[in-house]
Amino acid sequence: MASLQIIAGPWRDTRFELADKGTGMLVGRENGHIAMHDVRVSRKHARLRYEDGWYLRDLDSTNGTFVNEKRLRGEIKLEHNDQVRFGSTFLLFEDEEAERPMIEVEPVGGVSVEEDAAGETVVGFDVGQDGGDLLSEKLGEKIGEVVNASKEREELLGGSVGAFVEELGAVCGFVLVRDFDSGRLETAAEKCSGEHEAGEVRIDSGIVEEVLGGEAVVVGDMDEYKQSSLGRVKVNGAKSVLCVPVRAGKSVVGALYLASDEVAAFTEKQAKVCEQVAGEVGLAMENIRLSKEIEKRERVAAAGQTAVNLSHGVKNLLQAIGGASDVMDVSLEREDWKRAKRSWKVLRRNLGRINKLVLDMLEYTKESSPVLSGCDLDGLVRSAVEAMEDEAKEKGVKLEFAEDAKAGVVQLDADKMHDVVLNLVLNAIDAVAKDEGEVRVETGRDEGKGEVWVSVADNGCGVENAEAIFLPFHTSKTKVGTGLGLPIAKKIVEQHGGRIEVESEKGAGARFVVRLPLRR
Repeated sequence: MASLQIIAGPWRDTRFELADKGTGMLVGRENGHIAMHDVRVSRKHARLRYEDGWYLRDLDSTNGTFVNEKRLRGEIKLEHNDQVRFGSTFLLFEDEEAERPMIEVEPVGGVSVEEDAAGETVVGFDVGQDGGDLLSEKLGEKIGEVVNASKEREELLGGSVGAFVEELGAVCGFVLVRDFDSGRLETAAEKCSGEHEAGEVRIDSGIVEEVLGGEAVVVGDMDEYKQSSLGRVKVNGAKSVLCVPVRAGKSVVGALYLASDEVAAFTEKQAKVCEQVAGEVGLAMENIRLSKEIEKRERVAAAGQTAVNLSHGVKNLLQAIGGASDVMDVSLEREDWKRAKRSWKVLRRNLGRINKLVLDMLEYTKESSPVLSGCDLDGLVRSAVEAMEDEAKEKGVKLEFAEDAKAGVVQLDADKMHDVVLNLVLNAIDAVAKDEGEVRVETGRDEGKGEVWVSVADNGCGVENAEAIFLPFHTSKTKVGTGLGLPIAKKIVEQHGGRIEVESEKGAGARFVVRLPLRR
């Protein structure tokens, strides 16, 4: 069965099975067979239909549909490993029924491709009479572990090249990639075994250029091969080399270069297996790049909108300060001290609001990691609730913290999480009616799900647009607010590997639940 999996963008890792071969499948924003949670996706963005394969057509969407980063005009038949982009959401098309090149299986010294009990493909290699080391399914398993654990390119490539060097018994291994901006070839990762150093091996540019053209190269004796240097000083040159392309779908994004101090250390069949596994690394590398690109675009767009909103907010506060300043000048001239005192209070209050706006903006834009330590979450939440008691009493709101708190000790940044709870409780107090409001705070622990949670519930008017409340400068407060409290809270919670859930019904109150992992 064919499928589309989100590899970068909102709702990453979501997989859509392409099952309806009759009427076709609609792609749209929050509707259709394939619902994209992306504001850059049109409500009716594209359509997929089946006819001896899956065909994709753009439905005159605002931001277009792209296949392998080429804008789609008309209709195209999708092929296995094609990358599709709707708005800022990148997806990978996979078709289990598509014809793929098979690795020839030989009884001795060949590659075996089998299915295990779970139906997973296992690739193994026994070099037999060809010599060299055993290349088994461990390579695929190790690369899979590295891919799943890596969030940064350096982490991905460093771990991957280490796995290749170890499993193939190479002296040194390198991953070379082209810089997307300059087009220059660079060594992105290197790993050597034992006491060997990377400087002992000279990378042959001729081999690399041939591989970047899409062909794997195995050189059994480098002394018989005419070499051209990339600038490395040869101390003890490699005697044999295996170099394969690193692909992301159909595009070659780099090269894996392995060197051995033995003649004929690598075989063509090993190269085939390495090329296949390196393809997984290439896809993961491209996914990381696309994620970073999306984050960068979103930051730039957010920065522009933030500047507008910040200017608007400061302008309003400055107008209030200017008015109060004029009144104070007149009051001082007339020696009307009571009026001057009232104006001074207005001035001070609005100066405080500007100060809070600037501090919130700095907190929201600051890139920092939480400082984790063992913390009694129940005690932390109780402290935040107690800090809000005066605010609740002033409005006549019943504020209570559940006595059966049992979240226990968890690793978190106590100061930042305290701010999150304060913000949620303050918002709840502001959302309820005077002298009638109720706010209840609870904590809990779920060993089965591996998480702890904090719940803040109120009996206010509810939340109309749950998604919008986490956008910067969005506010529905009756009091003056910066519109950054919830975005900051969401950012802090996500830095802890958690999430904030909103349960609300119009006119029936709201419940905010912070869920944090027990272990990180």
